[in-house]
This record gives sequence, structure tokens and C-alpha cells, in this order.
Amino acid sequence: MTKLKSTHRGLFALSMGFICVMTFSLSANSIQAETLEDVLDAQNIAKMNAVISYIEQNPEAEDIDQAYSVVFQLADLYDQTEQALPLAEKYLESERKPAEARAICIQIKSLANEEKIED
Repeated sequence: MTKLKSTHRGLFALSMGFICVMTFSLSANSIQAETLEDVLDAQNIAKMNAVISYIEQNPEAEDIDQAYSVVFQLADLYDQTEQALPLAEKYLESERKPAEARAICIQIKSLANEEKIED
């Protein structure tokens, strides 16, 4: 078996963590979804939460910018901006730049949701 690059190992660990979270959440919660879309939405929100945990546990990982980008994208798609806002603010205070635009979008949407700015 070939050795995985550290980025691939990080993504593999992230995927395995997501699978564990999803298996636990699906069996523990016995999702009572009305539609397939409800099930998929719940899985994607759980995925976002798993990636947030990954970021918190691995702040210096080689794939950390990709992880932030995934969180910001999912938060935007599933109206989870309030949950992602602290992470977006932390990201914007750092020296990192690749996911900066997505982090700014989270801030703007959060302000709009709180009616602190006009659409």
C-alpha cells in the first residue's frame, strides 16, 4: 500500500470522522425526515459540524484552509451563518487568505439576518 501524502491523510481522517459522526447521528436520532432533501440537508449540516470539530482539533493541518472553505460554503448553503460566524471572524483575524471571501460572506449574511444592514 502506498503512503498517503499528509494532505490526503488529513482529508481521509476528516472523511472517516464524518462517517463516524453521520453513523452515530443517524442511528441516535432516527431522523424523521419528510423528504430525501431533509435527510441530505441534515447530513450536510452534520458534515459541517464534523469539519468544525476537525478545525478545532487540527488548527495547523495542511488542509486547514480547505476545511474552512467547506464550513463556510455549507454554512452559506444551509443557513447556518450564526453557527459559522465565530469561525469566520477567527479566520479573518488570522493571516490566512484562501477562504477569506467565504468568511466575509458569512459575516455579511449574519449581519443581514440580524437586520443590522439592509439587503
